[in-house]
Amino acid sequence: MKKRKTIQPAASGQRPGAPARGRDILLRARPSVVGWISSIVVFLLIPVVLMAGLHAKPLGTNLARVLVWPSLALPLIAGFFLFIFPTMRYVVGNGEIKLICGPFRWTIPVSEVRNIVEKDLVYLPWSEGWKLPGYALFSMRFAKVGKVRMCATTLTHRVLLIETGKETWGISPSSVPLFLAAVKREQEHR
Repeated sequence: MKKRKTIQPAASGQRPGAPARGRDILLRARPSVVGWISSIVVFLLIPVVLMAGLHAKPLGTNLARVLVWPSLALPLIAGFFLFIFPTMRYVVGNGEIKLICGPFRWTIPVSEVRNIVEKDLVYLPWSEGWKLPGYALFSMRFAKVGKVRMCATTLTHRVLLIETGKETWGISPSSVPLFLAAVKREQEHR
């Protein structure tokens, strides 16, 4: 794992386009070409798995029940996540950072943010969480960092880590400078 650089939020008003006080800033997650490719591949596999499951013979055997029918749920679950990944976004305002992905929402109070650092992470393959190439959601473990709660369009490359006293969060905002300026503004006004 390479430590990229520690980024301190810029003072409000220093950068053109810095957020105005009292407004929520909405930032989409950084676009992921790899994420779109993996989404298309999984999406194309859904009908293949469904057709194989529906045409499996003999359907009455224990082997079919154990292997085929549960496999029908996997593409449906994958399809659900593929449809919510494009909704990934971050909102900074009212003294908090909101991470949003479909029906999943997490809130980080700005007052609890101790440090924000951008890093390349080393993923531990046996880690939990939901990941596809180009997407990472829920808690995962990384070498030298430990447990990170992810809501990002990248698993390891240029992950913005938000460290609080309780947890570490991993995100991938489309504009890191704008995100940092918004967090700095919230810290100054709380």
